[in-house]
Amino acid sequence: MTLVLEDGDYAFYKYVPTLFRAFHHRMEPVSVLWRIRCVLEYFVGYAVYYLKYQDEYVGYCVVSNGRNPRYDFSGKEDIIFGRYFIAEPWRGKGLAFYMLDRILNRIETGYRYAFDYIRNDNIASTKTTLRLGATLLKRVRIDPFTKRLVESPDGAYSVYVYQKNRSGDAL
Repeated sequence: MTLVLEDGDYAFYKYVPTLFRAFHHRMEPVSVLWRIRCVLEYFVGYAVYYLKYQDEYVGYCVVSNGRNPRYDFSGKEDIIFGRYFIAEPWRGKGLAFYMLDRILNRIETGYRYAFDYIRNDNIASTKTTLRLGATLLKRVRIDPFTKRLVESPDGAYSVYVYQKNRSGDAL
Protein backbone atom coordinates (compact mmCIF):
# COMPACT_ATOMS: atom_id res chain seq x y z
CA MET A 1 0.00 0.00 0.00
CA THR A 2 1.10 3.52 -0.76
CA LEU A 3 0.26 6.65 1.19
CA VAL A 4 -1.35 9.05 -1.32
CA LEU A 5 -2.82 11.82 0.84
CA GLU A 6 -2.59 13.08 4.40
CA ASP A 7 -5.42 15.34 5.49
CA GLY A 8 -5.31 16.26 9.16
CA ASP A 9 -5.84 13.13 11.28
CA TYR A 10 -6.89 11.14 8.19
CA ALA A 11 -4.69 9.41 5.66
CA PHE A 12 -5.51 7.77 2.33
CA TYR A 13 -3.70 4.69 1.12
CA LYS A 14 -3.82 3.17 -2.34
CA TYR A 15 -3.70 -0.58 -2.81
CA VAL A 16 -3.34 -2.12 -6.28
CA PRO A 17 -4.89 -5.61 -6.05
CA THR A 18 -3.51 -8.83 -7.38
CA LEU A 19 -5.61 -11.54 -8.97
CA PHE A 20 -5.49 -13.53 -5.73
CA ARG A 21 -5.73 -10.70 -3.21
CA ALA A 22 -8.49 -8.22 -3.99
CA PHE A 23 -8.17 -6.30 -0.71
CA HIS A 24 -5.19 -5.44 1.44
CA HIS A 25 -7.37 -5.04 4.51
CA ARG A 26 -10.75 -6.77 4.68
CA MET A 27 -13.29 -4.58 6.44
CA GLU A 28 -16.50 -6.48 5.71
CA PRO A 29 -17.65 -9.92 4.59
CA VAL A 30 -17.12 -10.41 0.86
CA SER A 31 -19.82 -12.22 -1.13
CA VAL A 32 -19.21 -14.57 -4.04
CA LEU A 33 -20.68 -11.98 -6.43
CA TRP A 34 -18.31 -9.32 -5.11
CA ARG A 35 -15.35 -11.69 -5.60
CA ILE A 36 -16.46 -12.30 -9.19
CA ARG A 37 -16.67 -8.55 -9.79
CA CYS A 38 -13.14 -8.11 -8.40
CA VAL A 39 -11.80 -10.76 -10.78
CA LEU A 40 -13.53 -9.08 -13.73
CA GLU A 41 -12.24 -5.66 -12.64
CA TYR A 42 -8.69 -6.99 -12.22
CA PHE A 43 -8.30 -7.42 -15.97
CA VAL A 44 -9.16 -3.78 -16.76
CA GLY A 45 -7.48 -2.30 -13.70
CA TYR A 46 -8.68 -1.07 -10.34
CA ALA A 47 -7.36 0.25 -7.07
CA VAL A 48 -8.70 0.24 -3.54
CA TYR A 49 -8.34 3.45 -1.55
CA TYR A 50 -8.38 3.06 2.22
CA LEU A 51 -9.30 5.83 4.64
CA LYS A 52 -7.43 5.57 7.91
CA TYR A 53 -7.93 7.60 11.07
CA GLN A 54 -4.75 7.45 13.16
CA ASP A 55 -4.18 3.66 13.42
CA GLU A 56 -7.67 2.50 12.43
CA TYR A 57 -9.05 1.73 8.99
CA VAL A 58 -12.45 3.41 8.78
CA GLY A 59 -13.43 2.95 5.12
CA TYR A 60 -12.50 2.09 1.58
CA CYS A 61 -13.51 2.87 -1.99
CA VAL A 62 -12.85 0.87 -5.14
CA VAL A 63 -11.93 2.90 -8.24
CA SER A 64 -11.93 1.10 -11.61
CA ASN A 65 -10.83 2.04 -15.07
CA GLY A 66 -13.77 3.17 -17.21
CA ARG A 67 -12.71 1.11 -20.22
CA ASN A 68 -14.36 -1.98 -18.74
CA PRO A 69 -16.61 -3.55 -21.42
CA ARG A 70 -19.32 -4.07 -18.77
CA TYR A 71 -20.04 -0.36 -18.93
CA ASP A 72 -21.26 1.09 -22.24
CA PHE A 73 -21.42 4.59 -20.73
CA SER A 74 -17.72 5.05 -19.89
CA GLY A 75 -14.44 5.13 -21.75
CA LYS A 76 -10.70 5.01 -21.21
CA GLU A 77 -10.59 8.57 -19.82
CA ASP A 78 -13.26 7.79 -17.21
CA ILE A 79 -13.35 6.03 -13.85
CA ILE A 80 -15.95 4.04 -11.95
CA PHE A 81 -16.03 4.77 -8.21
CA GLY A 82 -17.68 2.40 -5.79
CA ARG A 83 -18.21 0.08 -4.07
CA TYR A 84 -17.42 2.10 -0.99
CA PHE A 85 -17.76 1.23 2.65
CA ILE A 86 -17.52 2.95 6.04
CA ALA A 87 -17.06 0.80 9.16
CA GLU A 88 -20.10 0.66 11.44
CA PRO A 89 -18.74 2.75 14.36
CA TRP A 90 -17.82 5.55 11.93
CA ARG A 91 -21.13 5.84 10.08
CA GLY A 92 -23.29 8.95 10.35
CA LYS A 93 -20.29 11.29 10.53
CA GLY A 94 -20.15 12.27 6.85
CA LEU A 95 -17.05 10.17 6.19
CA ALA A 96 -18.37 8.55 2.99
CA PHE A 97 -18.80 12.01 1.46
CA TYR A 98 -15.42 13.13 2.81
CA MET A 99 -13.69 10.02 1.44
CA LEU A 100 -15.28 10.24 -2.01
CA ASP A 101 -14.68 13.99 -2.26
CA ARG A 102 -10.98 13.55 -1.51
CA ILE A 103 -10.62 10.61 -3.89
CA LEU A 104 -12.44 12.31 -6.77
CA ASN A 105 -11.04 15.81 -6.30
CA ARG A 106 -7.57 15.42 -4.83
CA ILE A 107 -6.31 11.92 -5.57
CA GLU A 108 -7.91 10.71 -8.83
CA THR A 109 -7.54 13.92 -10.81
CA GLY A 110 -6.89 12.64 -14.34
CA TYR A 111 -10.36 11.54 -15.36
CA ARG A 112 -13.02 13.04 -17.61
CA TYR A 113 -16.13 11.58 -15.94
CA ALA A 114 -16.57 9.49 -12.80
CA PHE A 115 -19.46 7.05 -12.70
CA ASP A 116 -21.10 5.21 -9.84
CA TYR A 117 -23.82 2.61 -10.00
CA ILE A 118 -25.88 1.93 -6.92
CA ARG A 119 -28.71 -0.41 -6.02
CA ASN A 120 -31.90 1.64 -5.94
CA ASP A 121 -32.63 0.51 -2.37
CA ASN A 122 -29.26 1.79 -1.08
CA ILE A 123 -30.54 5.17 0.09
CA ALA A 124 -27.42 6.17 2.05
CA SER A 125 -25.07 5.69 -0.93
CA THR A 126 -27.50 7.41 -3.28
CA LYS A 127 -27.68 10.45 -0.98
CA THR A 128 -23.88 10.56 -0.68
CA THR A 129 -23.38 10.36 -4.44
CA LEU A 130 -25.97 13.08 -5.09
CA ARG A 131 -24.41 15.28 -2.39
CA LEU A 132 -21.12 15.08 -4.31
CA GLY A 133 -22.87 16.68 -7.26
CA ALA A 134 -23.38 13.57 -9.37
CA THR A 135 -26.51 13.32 -11.48
CA LEU A 136 -28.65 10.38 -12.52
CA LEU A 137 -27.65 9.09 -15.95
CA LYS A 138 -29.90 6.03 -16.33
CA ARG A 139 -31.41 2.99 -14.67
CA VAL A 140 -29.88 -0.40 -15.41
CA ARG A 141 -30.02 -4.08 -14.61
CA ILE A 142 -27.12 -6.51 -14.57
CA ASP A 143 -27.31 -9.11 -17.32
CA PRO A 144 -26.96 -12.49 -15.58
CA PHE A 145 -24.82 -14.01 -18.33
CA THR A 146 -22.51 -11.21 -19.47
CA LYS A 147 -22.54 -9.18 -16.19
CA ARG A 148 -22.93 -6.06 -18.36
CA LEU A 149 -25.04 -3.17 -17.13
CA VAL A 150 -28.02 -2.98 -19.48
CA GLU A 151 -30.36 0.01 -19.62
CA SER A 152 -33.74 -0.84 -18.14
CA PRO A 153 -36.38 1.61 -16.86
CA ASP A 154 -37.27 -0.78 -14.03
CA GLY A 155 -33.67 -1.91 -13.36
CA ALA A 156 -32.51 -2.49 -9.80
CA TYR A 157 -29.55 -0.10 -10.18
CA SER A 158 -29.03 3.55 -11.08
CA VAL A 159 -25.95 4.95 -12.82
CA TYR A 160 -24.75 8.39 -11.72
CA VAL A 161 -22.20 10.62 -13.44
CA TYR A 162 -19.85 13.12 -11.81
CA GLN A 163 -17.70 15.69 -13.60
CA LYS A 164 -15.23 18.19 -12.23
CA ASN A 165 -14.80 21.62 -13.72
CA ARG A 166 -11.33 22.97 -14.48
CA SER A 167 -10.82 24.32 -10.97
CA GLY A 168 -11.32 20.79 -9.58
CA ASP A 169 -14.75 21.46 -8.06
CA ALA A 170 -17.83 19.49 -8.96
CA LEU A 171 -20.03 21.03 -11.62
